[in-house]
Amino acid sequence: MQACSFDKRALDYEKYAKIQHVVAKELLNILDVSFKNNCVNILELGAGSGIFTTLLKQNFNCNILTCVDLAYNFIKLNQEVNKVQGDILHLPFKNNIFDTVVSSSTFQWIEDIKRLLEEVDRVGTTRCQLGFNVFLKGTFSEMGEVNKLTGFGKVLDMKTIDYYLTNCYECNFDVTYYYEREYILWYDNVLEFLKQHKSTGATVRADKNIGKKRLFSFIDYYTKMFSMDNKIPVTYKIGYFIGNKRRGA
Repeated sequence: MQACSFDKRALDYEKYAKIQHVVAKELLNILDVSFKNNCVNILELGAGSGIFTTLLKQNFNCNILTCVDLAYNFIKLNQEVNKVQGDILHLPFKNNIFDTVVSSSTFQWIEDIKRLLEEVDRVGTTRCQLGFNVFLKGTFSEMGEVNKLTGFGKVLDMKTIDYYLTNCYECNFDVTYYYEREYILWYDNVLEFLKQHKSTGATVRADKNIGKKRLFSFIDYYTKMFSMDNKIPVTYKIGYFIGNKRRGA
């Protein structure tokens, strides 16, 4: 997890996290249909400053909502009373206490997804529901292509939708509903996108000393290859998942 990067950008995150707001709302719509009448004790993983937390509080009549995030400055900004700074791979909770576990825009940062799902299985009740969205392979496809040409920029190694389906099943969760959706956000220019993306803290550390020459080359190639009507596109591919803990497993 990029706790340090997020901590440094905590105050700017919600202002610049455009796609995170969009996908949080869509996840809420899915949960609204699937979970609304069954949520009593909710655990939110990677809650951050509270983009998805706020939506949950406004739309779900849950008895208890507990938020966890590794980044101290993020969780400090979160307005939820029950919040914990901690590693979601090592949850500081007893077994079998949460009936619902949710997460928005977090799982792509987890290298050991199996370990995470095992923790969800452990802290979830026998009827535990799981709902999350995640950035998938194909996100920042434009940046990936230009990076190969210029050596500037670095894209997180994101996974396919099948990767999450397989790991959920192997970790005692049956996925009952899922889909992948593509979003394209448009920016006035490449530099604007790079600055806003950096301001979220959701970046991957690139090689040092890459120099301005590579930056200018990146901007030039990105613009020539992808610009339309004086704007440049940024592609995001998001997976949405709803599942239930497998009973009797």
